[in-house]
Amino acid sequence: MSSSDADVVEWVVADMSAAPVEVALDSMKHAVTNEGAAVAALRDIAAPLVAINPDYRPTDVGTLERHGVKTVRRR
Repeated sequence: MSSSDADVVEWVVADMSAAPVEVALDSMKHAVTNEGAAVAALRDIAAPLVAINPDYRPTDVGTLERHGVKTVRRR
């Protein structure tokens, strides 16, 4: 998207492209079936959590923040 921060886009693309294919496929498979477990695990993560979401779908900011995920809106 043309309004996206170019540095952030470059970092996300480079980071995700560097992941082994097996990890990416396994992550996608479990992302669909483990939503409940993933949300429950957020309470146990000690690192800061940040959501990076596209603009084309609405983001449930309230739910993310209730689970300790920081949301940042950039335009």
